[in-house]
Amino acid sequence: MVSKPFAYLTALLLTLGALSTSVAFPNFQVSNGDLLRRQEVDASTASQSGGGRPGQGVDPPPPPGPPRFTGLKLVNDRDHPWRPLRNGDIRGPCPGMNTLASHGYISRDGVASPSDIVKAVQEGFNMENKFAIVVTYIAHLLDGNLVTDLLSIGGKTPKTGPAPAPPAHAGGFNVHGTFEGDAGMTRGDAFFGDNHSFNQTLFDKVRSLSLTMKS
Repeated sequence: MVSKPFAYLTALLLTLGALSTSVAFPNFQVSNGDLLRRQEVDASTASQSGGGRPGQGVDPPPPPGPPRFTGLKLVNDRDHPWRPLRNGDIRGPCPGMNTLASHGYISRDGVASPSDIVKAVQEGFNMENKFAIVVTYIAHLLDGNLVTDLLSIGGKTPKTGPAPAPPAHAGGFNVHGTFEGDAGMTRGDAFFGDNHSFNQTLFDKVRSLSLTMKS
């Protein structure tokens, strides 16, 4: 059974999607009173370059549709090689999103638009289109910056733009109790102080348990 909070969030998400950003957030319009459409924002806002224009609102595009190819493929293909983190790159509590960033399916700095994330989880993980849209946009609604249309896969960062007005926070996936939850297999619970860094001890225990169950 769907919980009431989830149903409320879904209804709110659909409502926000039907409204113009300028209506929902009139105080965050750019100086000339006009919001840029995403197609008019330069390549620095695109997924492969990372980050948006701080303080600049955008009118986000509609959610992307399904990819043309949905068969088997390698995540680590010629177009998406793994690269080590650079200084300032962001990673967070979700191993899947970290993988997509490290392979360039989204911006390697760990900040992307929800439409870029939907494309990435479909292309990299073959996630079903509607499910990808619902999960991604709920995460964006809870932890992203709706003014700049950018979301951090880790902690709060100025790369997503100025902090929006409360109760929004644009804190990214690291914020506990919104999209991120306890009982991760590679991250500790928030109670212990770090819910987003890789926990080698926990990972080794889970791996050992899986090998035991396999045998």
